[in-house]
Amino acid sequence: MLIKDKAAADASLLRKLLRSRLQEENSSIEVERKNPESPLYSVKRFEDLNLKPELLQGIYGMGFTRPSKIQETALPTLLNDPPQNIIAQSQSGTGKTAAFTLALLSRIDVNVKYPQV
Repeated sequence: MLIKDKAAADASLLRKLLRSRLQEENSSIEVERKNPESPLYSVKRFEDLNLKPELLQGIYGMGFTRPSKIQETALPTLLNDPPQNIIAQSQSGTGKTAAFTLALLSRIDVNVKYPQV
């Protein structure tokens, strides 16, 4: 019986430690998402991405009002100068292709008459 009680107590302590660490990590992540120098930086508005006015017009003209969760995190990294690679995973229909396309379109110079992307 003593061994079962010790195992239960150890399991309870482990759960408590994990829960407290997860809470610490979540608040730390939120701080990093607000730091433009952090790889976890995210945005809440398309205007915060410094996109070309034509792209913003197209985004709003298609009825989009704010970035999706995947776009909030992926777009700042994709729009970095110099460009950075990213691996992102999200469910279908969450905006991954739009994020990829916005990053491509933002780098096109319309004055150059050859393929750029």
